[in-house]
Amino acid sequence: MTFPLATLDDLKAELSFDHTQNDARLTGLLLDATALAEQLAGRPEGGLRRVADRVEFPASPSGRPSSYSIYLRLDLAPIESIASVVQFYDTTPDADFDDAVANATDALLVEDTDYVVDDARQGRLIRCDHDRFAHGPRWLRVVYTAGYADPSLTPGQDGLPAAATRPPADLQRAIVRQAALWWTHRNTAGFTNVSGGGGGGRGAGSSSIDADLVADALPALRRAAHALRRPSL
Repeated sequence: MTFPLATLDDLKAELSFDHTQNDARLTGLLLDATALAEQLAGRPEGGLRRVADRVEFPASPSGRPSSYSIYLRLDLAPIESIASVVQFYDTTPDADFDDAVANATDALLVEDTDYVVDDARQGRLIRCDHDRFAHGPRWLRVVYTAGYADPSLTPGQDGLPAAATRPPADLQRAIVRQAALWWTHRNTAGFTNVSGGGGGGRGAGSSSIDADLVADALPALRRAAHALRRPSL
């Protein structure tokens, strides 16, 4: 998840740069703008970026220790593919989901038989067999690939499957413009906390966004990010 959701080439075109001397700082600004977009979208840092074969033990959507629901929403979206969904009623710390699949015929849930991807963009599955997902301590394990791919790569090429999803065009444009704004005003009062990955300030890879950066978010970035917010189940 260390890639930005807009390309360095697009940012350099926006700034009319034809040299490489500032590439590292510009990439840091793109990473910061991407993290800001994720925060505005109500996602954790990295929550919009593609992760392959993520292993997740979904918690109860209601916040209760255990519950049952026909819906299951995964942490990352959009969903690209589901490798496996295992429902296993064993709360012991050393519970083995792989053994459960081998020894319990109903532990492995089958796509299009037991569940379907109801809304890939929202990261939501739904049971289709009049049953429910059991949300409890280690009752579910999902292995899946989700999130927006690195826009500098081409789905179906560059090692990405054809099903990989590129970031929305409006989000890419807004991230570029946000990074360009920060670069242009990097020495202006009120923008000095933008580090672009070097020196003081937030910098790429930090775990949270400075409140001043949120205040500096361009309307276009807010609109693009808010369109990716997910409603409650």
